[in-house]
Amino acid sequence: MNSDASLMRELRRFDTAEARSFQHVFRHAEAGIELHWNARNHRKRRSHPLKTADGVYAARARYRLFAVQWRSLSWWVAAVFTLGSLVWLINGLVTVLPFSDAPAIKANVPIWTAVLGGGIFLIGGYLSWSEVLNAPLYVSLLQDDEGRHSRALHADDHRFRWFGLQPANWGYWLNLAQLLGATIFFVPCVVGALLATHPAIDAFTWYWLPQMIGATWFVIAAWMAMREVQPSVLRPAWDRLGWWSGLFNLLGAIGFFLCAWFGFKSDFQDPMLSNRSTFIGSCCFLIASYLMLLEVINPEGPEGR
Repeated sequence: MNSDASLMRELRRFDTAEARSFQHVFRHAEAGIELHWNARNHRKRRSHPLKTADGVYAARARYRLFAVQWRSLSWWVAAVFTLGSLVWLINGLVTVLPFSDAPAIKANVPIWTAVLGGGIFLIGGYLSWSEVLNAPLYVSLLQDDEGRHSRALHADDHRFRWFGLQPANWGYWLNLAQLLGATIFFVPCVVGALLATHPAIDAFTWYWLPQMIGATWFVIAAWMAMREVQPSVLRPAWDRLGWWSGLFNLLGAIGFFLCAWFGFKSDFQDPMLSNRSTFIGSCCFLIASYLMLLEVINPEGPEGR
C-alpha cells in the first residue's frame, strides 16, 4: 500500500459487526469489489485478500524476518509467547542433556524456568485475550490516484479495554480457552518448586493433573486457531501463517500433555520420556510463536493473508 496517505481515498468502510462468523465477504456493489475478511487477520491488523472485476490485487511489501513494533499489541502477544517458549526450551534442554558434573543445574534450572515460563505464558494468554477485545471495528477500503485498490484496517478511537465480553466472537472463546489453560498450567509450575521441600503435597492432584488439564485447554485453543483460518472444517489452510502457527501450537500442547502423562506414569522414577516430551513441545511452541511474529511484522506479506 502506498505510504502517502494523501494519495489514497476511502471508497467504503465496512463494519465488522456485520460478520456473523470468523470469515466473511464484504462487497462493494458499485465498484464490483469483494473483500474477503478473516477475524484473525483483522485483530492482528493484516491485509485481507481483495477480489475485483479485473482480478486479485495483492499488496506488495518487503518480507521481514524480524522487527520491533512497540506500539502494536499483536506484536507484544507474539513477542511474549516467543520469550516464554525460549524459557521452556531452556527447561527442556537442561532436562535432556547430561549435567553429571553440575547437579545443581540439573536440579534447579528446570524448576525455576518452569515457574518463569509458566508465568510468561500466563501474561501472553491475557494479552492475546485482550487483543480480541481491542480489535478495530471497521475495515476501510482504499484506492490510490492510479486506480489501484488496497486495504487498511481502520483503528477505533476507544480507550484500551482491559476486560470485556464478546460471546459472539470465535476469537474471544479461542483466546479465553488459551488463557484458562495458561492459568491452570501455572499452578503446577509453582507447585513444582515446592515439592522438594513439601513432600506431603499430593503430586497427582496439584502437579500432574493440572498440567494435563492445562495442556488439554491448549490443544482446544490450538485447534480453534486452525479452524479460524480454514475455509471449512476438513480443509486445511496450507497457505496461511496463522494455520501453521496453530498447528505447531497443537503439537506443542500435545508434547506438554505427554510430559505430564509420562511423568505421572513413572512417578518421578524414569523421567526420560517426560523430559523429551517437554523439549519437543517447547520446540513446537517456539516455532508457533515465531510464525505468529512473522504474521504481525508482515501485515501485507506476499501471500496476502
